[in-house]
Amino acid sequence: MAVTPEEMLQQGDSAWKAGNYEEALSIFSKITVQYSESTTIPIALEGMGRILLFNSHRNQGIPEFGKIDKVLEDCIKNYPATFPALRCRYLKVYTLTQQNQWDNAIEEASKVLSTYSGDSQHQDVLQNVLMLLDFAIYRKADGIKPLNH
Repeated sequence: MAVTPEEMLQQGDSAWKAGNYEEALSIFSKITVQYSESTTIPIALEGMGRILLFNSHRNQGIPEFGKIDKVLEDCIKNYPATFPALRCRYLKVYTLTQQNQWDNAIEEASKVLSTYSGDSQHQDVLQNVLMLLDFAIYRKADGIKPLNH
């Protein structure tokens, strides 16, 4: 019996919650390849971005920002009117602050807040974006240099 993309999402989320991050990443990745027309793809992309970012912190290594950025951009560009795209934009702002890319973080956070300003349903995500915006403004004022300098 064929597994539906929705069932695969549940499997990926279960693997994530159980701490099986590589398995979850693999499942989310398979969804994006096998079900290109599915409405579950933005959710899978957001899950992939979340796992890649989490793994980079868990391993205390250098985050794979290039890979994270590609996954997040795919979600934002191809599924702009979805809640997962809002979450991906939040994760993008977060990765920019992790890279000390203050100007880019400020610009992206401002775009998110203006785009979703009337969205009363997702205030928790918008509040997190606002906190990152405040953080980026504060750090920029402190003169903290981007990581690539």
